[in-house]
Amino acid sequence: MRKSLVPVAAALVLWAGCGGDTGPATPPAVPTGLSARGSLGEIELAWDASSGGGLRGYNVYRGSDSTDFARINADPVTGLAYRDSGVDDGVYYYYKITAVGDAESGFSGMVKQMHGTRLLAGYDSGCVLEPGALNPYVAEDSVGIAGGD
Repeated sequence: MRKSLVPVAAALVLWAGCGGDTGPATPPAVPTGLSARGSLGEIELAWDASSGGGLRGYNVYRGSDSTDFARINADPVTGLAYRDSGVDDGVYYYYKITAVGDAESGFSGMVKQMHGTRLLAGYDSGCVLEPGALNPYVAEDSVGIAGGD
């Protein structure tokens, strides 16, 4: 009787170990279209919707250079935009995002941005701004900038 139980017990152990294995989770598609815009005291990020892989939201990663990133949101962002108000004057920040679902996707493309630096009314910077040039300043009231409006 013992000899016939051993093969049955071994077969049950092997079956139990393989029956529930479904393989690795599939992540959502890598997000695309990431853009950033600096405004007074914050940087506004926006991106295109991702899909698949049980998509639940997005993680936002920020770095002070283009190589070291840390996640800055506690829970997945459920929309297609994020406002980062934890930024300092005159500092460029680098951003990437991931899609979160059954697993986390790879990183999106990277963007670099600085928030708007306040120029108080009556300030005259003496700088010349080229038409269409990016600048990190947010002007209040009537700020005099040579070559600008």
